[in-house]
Amino acid sequence: MAPDEHDGTILPEEAAEQVDVNLSVRQESFSGPLPHPSILKEYEEIEPGSAKRIIDMAERTLIHHQEMEAEQVRSEVASSREAWARSRLGAIIGGVVALAFAAVALGIVLAGYPTAGAVLGSLEVGALVAAFMYGTRRQ
Repeated sequence: MAPDEHDGTILPEEAAEQVDVNLSVRQESFSGPLPHPSILKEYEEIEPGSAKRIIDMAERTLIHHQEMEAEQVRSEVASSREAWARSRLGAIIGGVVALAFAAVALGIVLAGYPTAGAVLGSLEVGALVAAFMYGTRRQ
């Protein structure tokens, strides 16, 4: 090699000054109905009173959501009570009708028509079983 040529390595006299570099990264996360406090402060600096209006708006929104949830719960409770009352009324009416058919079937048997009474009684039992199975499957 010629005296002024070298193989690409840095010789001590060519070395640049070394500088220490520290890199710092900061990440913030904020969640909620209000902007981050620093952003809220900037709103206030731009438009005095805006931070209070933003906080008031968030409070009204929260109250509205709570009222809507409470109304939904009240509605579901009322609907559940109505369904229970209808179910109970249906069971009572079904029981009365079943007893009436049983009484009629028994009366027919006692009147001297055992075959007709047995057929009517069998139809009643079949209808009750079918109604029970259909009602259970729907629920």
